[in-house]
Amino acid sequence: MFTNKIIHQVWEGYSEKYIPIRLKILSQTWIENNPDWEYHLWTGKEMRELVISSFPEYENLYNSLPRDVQRWDIIRYMILYKYGGIYTDLDTECFKPINQLVNDISLGFGEEPPIEKLMPIRIGNAFLVSEKGNKGWIYIIENIKKNLDVSKSSIKSVMDSTGPNMINNIFPYIKKNFCAKSISYKLVTPVSKYDVNDFIYHNSIKKFNEKIKEAYCAHYFFGSWDKKISLY
Repeated sequence: MFTNKIIHQVWEGYSEKYIPIRLKILSQTWIENNPDWEYHLWTGKEMRELVISSFPEYENLYNSLPRDVQRWDIIRYMILYKYGGIYTDLDTECFKPINQLVNDISLGFGEEPPIEKLMPIRIGNAFLVSEKGNKGWIYIIENIKKNLDVSKSSIKSVMDSTGPNMINNIFPYIKKNFCAKSISYKLVTPVSKYDVNDFIYHNSIKKFNEKIKEAYCAHYFFGSWDKKISLY
């Protein structure tokens, strides 16, 4: 049985104080579908206090990250190590209770869907599951510290340093050493950003609905952290 029943989301609130209504609506689906879970929306102040109080050895690393999204990446790893539970991006929608999905997972990473022939299935970091204290998170943070180049801040460097590309590169190791599991994209991220774009513009609606039919949740890839890839 999964014991750390807390749903974590983050909104730093420095560059944009208030959460857009579309994200509020999505976050509410997690609360409504999981009434037996605690829900915590982390503010920028709380995030910084967590680093200072529980991860002082990584405070310099946290402060040196060149882009906001890199802090949002690393803080989710710290939160799950400290408290356990699930972390999910604000641009995700929950369709039904998640108890059965996470029941036998001590460390879990949601897959991202394949994009036809362009990109195979890969491990993402928009939906994460953990019992508290799993040292896989410390390994991940140490890997970030070891390989971070603060002079680089492109989209690719973000993905490579703190995001999904980094997770993919080390996933075989954390799977072997920290009991990590991948969670099928069909259950947690059944649609790609291209599917979402088609849905927004009223194309392939039937296909979209078919893909999410069996899923517990879906990630909509709004990408607000970078205007070049944002669907906002």
